Amino acid sequence: MFHEKGLGSLIFPFLEPADRKNLSQVDKLWHQAKLQFDTNYYTTLQNKIKLLEDHSQKEKLYLYIKDSNEQPQKGGQRQEVLLRILGRGGRKKAIQLEEGRALMLPNMDLDSDLASVSKTAQTWPRAVHEEVKMSQFLTTIGLLSPLSKRVSTSLSLSTPQQMIPAYLSETFENLGKTKNWFIIDRKDGGKRISSTWIKGEHFLFRQDTDRLNETNWDSVLDHMLDDLVKIFAYALPWSGREDSFNLAITKEASGLETNSVSDYQIRYFGFDFSSPHSCLSEIRESPILKLPDELSIKYCLNFVFDKVFFYEFGEEYNFDERLDSLQERLVEKHTKQVLSRYEIFLTKFRQGEECSSQSQSRNRSTSRGCH
Repeated sequence: MFHEKGLGSLIFPFLEPADRKNLSQVDKLWHQAKLQFDTNYYTTLQNKIKLLEDHSQKEKLYLYIKDSNEQPQKGGQRQEVLLRILGRGGRKKAIQLEEGRALMLPNMDLDSDLASVSKTAQTWPRAVHEEVKMSQFLTTIGLLSPLSKRVSTSLSLSTPQQMIPAYLSETFENLGKTKNWFIIDRKDGGKRISSTWIKGEHFLFRQDTDRLNETNWDSVLDHMLDDLVKIFAYALPWSGREDSFNLAITKEASGLETNSVSDYQIRYFGFDFSSPHSCLSEIRESPILKLPDELSIKYCLNFVFDKVFFYEFGEEYNFDERLDSLQERLVEKHTKQVLSRYEIFLTKFRQGEECSSQSQSRNRSTSRGCH
């Protein structure tokens, strides 16, 4: 009870050394008990998810979900049917729910022994926090994300206090249907089946002569260059966390035919930020006021082209000198454009800061005049 209400931390400075030791011991035992409790829950959850993967399982499987802004004692849990496994990564499994939603739960397939499940119980809440926080931040600065939100899950309505964090996102399939965002999630050597931009079916350009023309790539890269400016300006993780650097191919919803060589745009699409080995850095509230180095920009652009060329030209793009030359020219050209756009971005930011400062100064002057 002390721990739950925060009383232990409040009274700790006023206690005698012996009492402090006793309270610390109680706190330690409370943590151990909670960890054991959580570990049992994660093990039961793991067994339920395994039933979902068992194709002979005919019974419907459920979890109970509560939005994160609702208090436990006020109820608010809703029953959700678990439809199928959409995909899995090193840390999480995506479970399809109704209405185009995916529930992200911990993946405990690789190491299912008790010690590993116990470690998951300790690290999973941080993963949820980092993914939701990053998704919300990307949205605020105009970058694309799966629109994640935090929830709590329980196995039963009768035990609402036994809840663990999770998060909901829109499925990639639903993003394609509702927003015309087609996701490239090329991990594990391109073996992931979660991509909704389908190799051999979807292409940026209508014919080979168009996709080999360097100038034609300007229009499809236009928004991506602005996205890269924001990635560098806010120091979004990419080096060492390449799993989070994904792409969306977006299309205007009008459906009207255009005379353009392509109806699509390449965009950054951020998710998979959390790592079991290290915490995510704090999100910057203001941009970095200096230009990124050219090598970092070229690295990111090559990363973009590697992903896109795989779908546009097939696996053989690695062995085609024409495509190597095309990629080199595109990287060189658009590196300069990213730097140019970054300078414009900084100019606008400084002007905004100056206007804000002048406005605050006028408000202070007005306030003093009133007195």
